[in-house]
Amino acid sequence: MEKLKFPKLRISFNTEYNQNPILIRVDGETRVLPKGQYNFYHEIKSINDVLHFQFGNFAPGDESQQVVVNVVHEGKEKDVGSLSSLHMKDNKYVENKTLKTNIIRFNGDLEIRFFKEWFECNILGGSQILNEKNLPPQYVLGYDNKNLRVDLSRKKYDIVCLGCSVTYGYELPSEDSWPHILQQKTNLLVANFGTPGAGIDTIFKQYCYVKKNIDTDLIYILLPNLYRKRIKFYFGDVLAEHLYTLSSSHSNFLGGALREKINREMLDHAADRGKKIINFLQAQDNVRLTSWDDQVYDLLPRENRLPKYLYDKVSTERTPDGVHPVKQHNEYFVESLCEYRQNNKIVL
Repeated sequence: MEKLKFPKLRISFNTEYNQNPILIRVDGETRVLPKGQYNFYHEIKSINDVLHFQFGNFAPGDESQQVVVNVVHEGKEKDVGSLSSLHMKDNKYVENKTLKTNIIRFNGDLEIRFFKEWFECNILGGSQILNEKNLPPQYVLGYDNKNLRVDLSRKKYDIVCLGCSVTYGYELPSEDSWPHILQQKTNLLVANFGTPGAGIDTIFKQYCYVKKNIDTDLIYILLPNLYRKRIKFYFGDVLAEHLYTLSSSHSNFLGGALREKINREMLDHAADRGKKIINFLQAQDNVRLTSWDDQVYDLLPRENRLPKYLYDKVSTERTPDGVHPVKQHNEYFVESLCEYRQNNKIVL
């Protein structure tokens, strides 16, 4: 299994003042911050690392004094606002309180507190850190723990929908995704397990999670193309998982040599791996398959496949990224599903 070291980060202090120099205490040593940029380097030891920097000699009324703190990785500034808290201390004429900021204008203790989602989004290209058991596969889009459009606390659904970003409704509001439109159209309770970046192997993991945790009568699966792969690797001492897409730039953190190796494996083995999973899924009594990809759709048994998800025959309009389908595509697809259900007398 591949191993990625915890990164070495540069904490930069961009300092301004006129007459009153600013002091900083780091690792038990107090020094004067030079004007301009001063750098402190930190090798991450844990996804929950905490750094402390004490600032002093801010003079009341001296508005020229300021330090802007940034976190830099491989030459690029990363989000620091979510990490930083200044605990004000020993400031005259003002209330000493805690500020959520990386811009220092007061004496106090700056705390930089790292957390799991920060690394997933800023260092690991949306990979998922697997520090808990029984996690459904995810591509991490943000810090708010809303990377899935399904209520995992609910254990019973009439229909469960599995798929990639097309099912998720990437760059669309949740109500414009096809599982939500299907729920409105049928008055059934529909779960959207769509995961941006999901390949056929990730959808199989979705299926296993649903079988273990969700009671449902019917599973609709919208399959992507064959050239995606779920990769497990160690990030420092924690296990992580990346949803890899052929030649995707969001996988650059893996390094060029590893990406070339993965690309070769995908081109050589993707079809065989995909066919095995498809054969297993289509043999399950309550599973119905379809795809938006011509090659994958042609692999599905004609007698049991759902209508194809159509792109260009419906509309040339796309979401702002220029790639993903819009609400009109999803409405057309749901209409075709409802017609299929009626013609095949599928009832719940």
